[in-house]
Amino acid sequence: MTPDQPNRAANVRTRRIIATVLAVIGAATVLVVVGIAVLALLLDATNDYTVEQPLVSPDGRFVAVRYTGMGGGAAGWCAQMVDVLPAAVPFGKNPSRVEYDEMVYSGRCRVTPGLRWLSSTELLITVPERDGDAPTRATVYGSAASGQVRVRLEFESAQTSER
Repeated sequence: MTPDQPNRAANVRTRRIIATVLAVIGAATVLVVVGIAVLALLLDATNDYTVEQPLVSPDGRFVAVRYTGMGGGAAGWCAQMVDVLPAAVPFGKNPSRVEYDEMVYSGRCRVTPGLRWLSSTELLITVPERDGDAPTRATVYGSAASGQVRVRLEFESAQTSER
């Protein structure tokens, strides 16, 4: 045995130990990343929708549904929303399908929109002009149910905006 052989053997062992430690750290990192991704998917799929007010049109063909939606895990979100559906279609939110075609209003949780059918095909949504110290902000779509229902927005201060 030469004097360098014990050093070489020690170097080989040290390299193997370092490689093993790095492999374990890498595997643990992959498991943590995969776990976080799965957890994020599970939390995102737990959005909660609560029906606050269903309102059937005068002829019974459509229903406007005001509901609260919330979810999003730790950061969270909350909104008051209104969908207009044919009366025969049950209200429901499927997390795998975004249903923008039915949604006609979306705004902050602390602003509750009022609903009133002006006719069998025209829905009036009323909101306060101000949300605390700021103007009310919301998204309103001008029609629903494939264009069969017209939607109007009116501010409670009697200023009317049609969209």
